[in-house]
Amino acid sequence: MACWRSPWLRLWLVCLGLLGPAGGRTVADQLEREVGRSVREALRLQYGFLEDRLLTAWIDRVGQPIARLVPRQDYPYVFYVIDTDAVNALAAPGCFIFVTKGLLDTVRNDDELAGVLAHELGHESERHAWRLIGHELPWIAGGQLLAGHLGDLLSLGFSVAHLLDSLGYSRHLENRADRFGLEYSWRAGYDPEGILSFFETIQPKKKPSKLASYFRTHPPTHERM
Repeated sequence: MACWRSPWLRLWLVCLGLLGPAGGRTVADQLEREVGRSVREALRLQYGFLEDRLLTAWIDRVGQPIARLVPRQDYPYVFYVIDTDAVNALAAPGCFIFVTKGLLDTVRNDDELAGVLAHELGHESERHAWRLIGHELPWIAGGQLLAGHLGDLLSLGFSVAHLLDSLGYSRHLENRADRFGLEYSWRAGYDPEGILSFFETIQPKKKPSKLASYFRTHPPTHERM
């Protein structure tokens, strides 16, 4: 009976619609959260997360007021700092938001950080990552089942991260997240032009990073200015 508790098997059945309409939505929501946890653990293993209280307090002070305004409130939004000098931010399914140490070293004020966080909250509030990977997950989950990785959450996390990297967000979804970020950073009391000044700051130094092998979250900066 242990195999029926496998995240891969439940994911495969949900994607194929085999769990039935009664409870399918609840199971799907739980699996979305589980997928996000698996991505979190994959990033923790690959890079580690900073435990700096000052940085954590800063992100929560800026990000949580925005998170409380967004339409989607299924789960509490949780912010993590990835221990890499790459300048990036990303949203994983299940209300997980990640920013890199390099990004926090680059932002110059609360307004810029608010713009970045609001952009990622826009992706997650509208389930962009979940929608992006939804069409491919049955095949990946089925392959993992055949390979015998029935209960391997870490395998799930690395596979989803690789899938997100391979597909990337469309310009349409990025533009929606940009507009969302401008609106909700403003509604939370921040200057909505903070995200624009941040893009201007990183444009000269924007280079591919190792993190891009896990998530390709944004089109080139100059295409969004």
